[in-house]
Amino acid sequence: MKKSILIGLMVALTPLVTFADTKLSSTTTVKRIFTYKTAAVVELGTAMTKNSGCTYAKSGKYVALRFSEAGSKEMYSALLSAKISKQKVKIGTRDCDNIWSGDGTMNKIYRVTLQ
Repeated sequence: MKKSILIGLMVALTPLVTFADTKLSSTTTVKRIFTYKTAAVVELGTAMTKNSGCTYAKSGKYVALRFSEAGSKEMYSALLSAKISKQKVKIGTRDCDNIWSGDGTMNKIYRVTLQ
């Protein structure tokens, strides 16, 4: 009984949780990965919609992954294995991040799904 109430509450409250600017790519490939000390930039085979506020002209084609974010190492691992195996992915982005200083901000990854 408690379990069904908890599940019901989770389902009922889920629409109330939103993020400022969240996007999900179509199924795409990982074309290239640029790895740095504190972050990575991923070039997607197919550009996704640019998050509002992102200033890099090719944001959506290039997406950022900051290693200090929770789950980033696992997402990086998934991206590497998708690149090596040529497996398709879906990328979820939220907000913007500035990895390539001087070039502007790009979509920031919060989710990677192997297809």
